Amino acid sequence: MAHQTDHKEWLVVGSSPSADEYARLCRARYPMAATIATNSGGRLFPQGPDYYYVNALVFGDDKVDNKYLADCKRYKAQGTRLITIKRNTKAQVRRGTDWFDEFITMDGPGATWQFKIGHYSDWSMSGLMIVQYALNMGAERVHLVGHEGYRSSEGNPQFDHFDGFPGPANGHHCTHNLIKPAMQAMVDACPWVEFYFYGAMNYEVKGDNVNFIGNHEQLAKDEKSQVWLRSGRNAK
Repeated sequence: MAHQTDHKEWLVVGSSPSADEYARLCRARYPMAATIATNSGGRLFPQGPDYYYVNALVFGDDKVDNKYLADCKRYKAQGTRLITIKRNTKAQVRRGTDWFDEFITMDGPGATWQFKIGHYSDWSMSGLMIVQYALNMGAERVHLVGHEGYRSSEGNPQFDHFDGFPGPANGHHCTHNLIKPAMQAMVDACPWVEFYFYGAMNYEVKGDNVNFIGNHEQLAKDEKSQVWLRSGRNAK
């Protein structure tokens, strides 16, 4: 059974440390927001997110990642739409995603850091893919939960995921050289969309349509409190 949602308001869930608490807060405040998650972020939705993106379920020598495979089966049974990148039939079978609901064509400019509505830039990160999906589905307000960026670097692992796992060894590099410019490209391309970034951000995105929210306890008590900090013309 399809989930009932408002496709102007989106909750886009990654997996950084505060994803759990902010996802619960946003679900309570925006119960009709369309929800999309990727990888372990899907587990924050007991009934499954409205949309779920994963790049592959099978890795290496046909080794199945049972965590995501079981999740995908459960989500689909609960009405979630499963999404992945469009590949040829053999590649989809090899990756274990041939039974998904939607296959996205990557036709964007990738590392030139450009984004255009209706297209998908190949930035090779699941978290960036689901932000693009929400924008291409007509989002007017995007709540970015669990998109704080990685702190981990080679020789200095950090707990960069809400479920206790460290980030990749090149995580800090990815944050500043991939996530930050890609997010900025989407903000710049969609000035009519309000972007809300939740949590302790490890990078900065600028724009009059950008909002940072960093105090979940105060926000939960008072919606009009001053924890809504603008990074654009109202920056303090």
